[in-house]
Amino acid sequence: MEAKQAEAPPELLNVVKYLRSTSHLKIRQGILNGKRVDYFKGKSAIKALLKEESYGKLKNVPKITNEAEASRVLSDVMTHAFYLRVERSGGESNARNKSLSVTPAQQWSDDQYYAWFYEGSQLMNYLGGFGLIGIVFAA
Repeated sequence: MEAKQAEAPPELLNVVKYLRSTSHLKIRQGILNGKRVDYFKGKSAIKALLKEESYGKLKNVPKITNEAEASRVLSDVMTHAFYLRVERSGGESNARNKSLSVTPAQQWSDDQYYAWFYEGSQLMNYLGGFGLIGIVFAA
């Protein structure tokens, strides 16, 4: 999966970084194969890309003016396995973490759910951890 992600063009990687770091995309928590993962609905991603005040100011990203272009870009991103289409299982309606399963048909649709398989840069997490260890040793 990381090999496919490494082959992604820089424009699509910038779109993924924007979606992964933006607060415009409604992220939910779910359980996939016993691990906690973040997932989102396709409509939420399209709305995040159509936000003119944040996405429109980015450089080196595909130009998006309508929902059809946003769907095309998100479909292109999906081919590089940054996220995969998943289905939520029934279970309890008020359960905090829904159980997810990857669907065999990996096609983009705005009314489906998608689980993230991209973490982004972990540099700040590592620096924060080392800083916390330094503070503990200093104390």
